[in-house]
Amino acid sequence: MRLDLHGLTIQQAHATFIETMAVAVACDVVSLEVITGQGRNAAGRIRHEFPIWAEINPLRMHIVSVTQENKRNPGAFLVRLRKQHHVS
Repeated sequence: MRLDLHGLTIQQAHATFIETMAVAVACDVVSLEVITGQGRNAAGRIRHEFPIWAEINPLRMHIVSVTQENKRNPGAFLVRLRKQHHVS
């Protein structure tokens, strides 16, 4: 699953991330690529704030790891999610 936050305000990007996380968890997605962009002079606000959002996200218990994709795309993060165990 992929989420592109380019062109959003900080508030819009944060809300969109939380909404997308809820969908990803409900759909049992195991990885979410979040494109924050690099920002001007490599100092983008969304890129800077994103790791904090991942830590305080109400769905944090579903996150295994958050890594910055430096080699492939320095303006992107990969969020790995836990597989959900559904009881039938």
